[in-house]
Amino acid sequence: GNFDLTEKQVALSAIASMPLNNGFSVYGRLGANRLAEEISGNGFAHKHHDTKVLYGIGASYDFGNKLSGRLELQKPAGSLTNLSAGISYAF
Repeated sequence: GNFDLTEKQVALSAIASMPLNNGFSVYGRLGANRLAEEISGNGFAHKHHDTKVLYGIGASYDFGNKLSGRLELQKPAGSLTNLSAGISYAF
């Protein structure tokens, strides 16, 4: 049969950054993460919600003109690990 799986994540965290030299900086993240999982199908339904501590470490590089790049390793839940890369623009 067919099953539907829905997963949602909401996170709130603070970042503390320490500048190094030549445009590089390192940072740490600490906050809370709420994961919600719902599965249903064939007369079966299950919901599970879990709130855990969220933490991570990362590095960024300032390209100038308010543009920077980031690379971060984040731990949003017990068995999950997230590696992300991104670009940010400061207004």
